[in-house]
Amino acid sequence: MVVYCCAFNCKELFKKGGPATFHSFPKDPERRKSWEVKIKRVNFKATQHSKICSKHFTPGSFDSTKFGGTWLKPDAVPTIFDFGENSKGETTKMPNPRKPPVKRRISPDESLHEDSSTMAKSEKKRLHYLGDFDENDVNSPTKAQKLLQISKVEVLNCKQTIRKLRQENKRLKKRVASLNGMLSELKEKKMISDDASAVLKLSLPGAAAEFINRLEMPNSKEKYPPELKAFALTLNFYSTKAYNYVRKTFECNLPHPTTLRKWYQSINGSPGFTGEAFSSLKVKAEEAEKKSTTIKCALMVDEIAIKKHVEWDRTKFSGYIDLGTDLDDELPIAKEALVFMVNALNSNWKVPVGYFLINGLSAPERANLINEALRYIHDTGVDVVSLTFDGTSSNIAAANELGANIAVNNLVNFFPSSCDTQSDLCDF
Repeated sequence: MVVYCCAFNCKELFKKGGPATFHSFPKDPERRKSWEVKIKRVNFKATQHSKICSKHFTPGSFDSTKFGGTWLKPDAVPTIFDFGENSKGETTKMPNPRKPPVKRRISPDESLHEDSSTMAKSEKKRLHYLGDFDENDVNSPTKAQKLLQISKVEVLNCKQTIRKLRQENKRLKKRVASLNGMLSELKEKKMISDDASAVLKLSLPGAAAEFINRLEMPNSKEKYPPELKAFALTLNFYSTKAYNYVRKTFECNLPHPTTLRKWYQSINGSPGFTGEAFSSLKVKAEEAEKKSTTIKCALMVDEIAIKKHVEWDRTKFSGYIDLGTDLDDELPIAKEALVFMVNALNSNWKVPVGYFLINGLSAPERANLINEALRYIHDTGVDVVSLTFDGTSSNIAAANELGANIAVNNLVNFFPSSCDTQSDLCDF
C-alpha cells in the first residue's frame, strides 16, 4: 500500500531510506484534534492509516536522543504548511488529482470493423481432432495432409482399443471356464454337494468378472463387489474346506474367513448369525471374568418346519432359502428353519444366536455351519462344552462328520473343538 502525506498541497510519498519520515496521528483525542485543526482540511478526520511527513514539523519537535532524532516529542504539533494562495490559513479542500475518465464514443463504422476483426480471430482455431475440420479444409493441401495424419492416428487407436477389448473378453471366457472346472473339481473331491454346486453356478458369471478385476489389482483396498461377496458367502456356507481351497487357488482374491463371519452377522432380525446376541455373550463373559469364573454353555441346534410361503416386505421377497447372500430370490422356497441357541449350564439364561432358512442340508454342510457357530461363540469368551440336537439321521451324520462316532458299536460321543485343540465337545 502506498503511504502519502495527508497535508494540503504536499506530494511527499514514503520511500524507505528517504529524506522524510512519516508519523501517525496521536491516539490522545485532544492532541489528535489539534493536529486535524492545524491541517485545515474540510471535513477531515484522521484514521489509523493517516500519516503526515516530517517536513511539517520544526526541528525542535524531534527528540534527538531517540532513533537518530526522528522521534517526535509528546507535545509536538505540525505547524509548517504550504496553503498557496490561501495564505490566510482558511480551511481548504484537497485538489482533485485526477479527472474521471471520459467514455469515448465509437462510430458505427468503427464498431463494425472491430466486430469483423474479432470474428476473424475467433475463426482461427487449432486443428487437432477430426471434429475440428470441415468440408472447406479438404481444399487446402496443408490442412488435407494434416487431416490424413490425424485420421491414421484415430484409426490406429480404435484398432488397439478393439484388440484390447477382445483380449479381455477372451480372458473372461477362459476364467469362467476355469471356475466351472473348479466347481467340477470340488464336486469330484466331495468338498461340495450337488445342491451346493447348482447354487454356486447362479453367481458364477458375475463373480468371474470380479475375479479378473481383483487379479489385476491384487493389493486393492476397495470394497468387495456384491457378486464376489455372494459367491464367497455361498461357498463358505456349504464348505469351509472348499472355500479355503478356492481362495488359495485364486491367490487369496477371496476375503478372509474373519471377514465372512462379519458379513454373516445381522442385527435386523433377518436370517444369519445375530451380532447383538454375540455382543451380549461377550458382556456376560467379561462379567464372569471379573468374578474369576468362566461361563459354561451348551450349543443347541434344531430344525423347525415352516410353511412354504413367499412374502414381499416392501424391500425384498422373504421365504426363499436364505444363506446370507443376494441370490435368495433365485433359490427354492425354504421349508425349514435351522436354529442355533446357547444355553448356560452354570447360570440361568439362554440366548438364540442365529437361524437360517433352508430346504435340507447335507451332513458336511450342517457340520460346517456348526463349526462357524462354535467360532463365533469362542470369540466372545464363552466355553461350549456340549452340542445338543435330536436324533435325526442328518444330525447323526453331521456329528460323525465333526469327529464323533454315533453308533452302537464303538460309541464316541465327543469330537475335538475346531477353536480349541486342547478341549473336546460332548454330543447329546
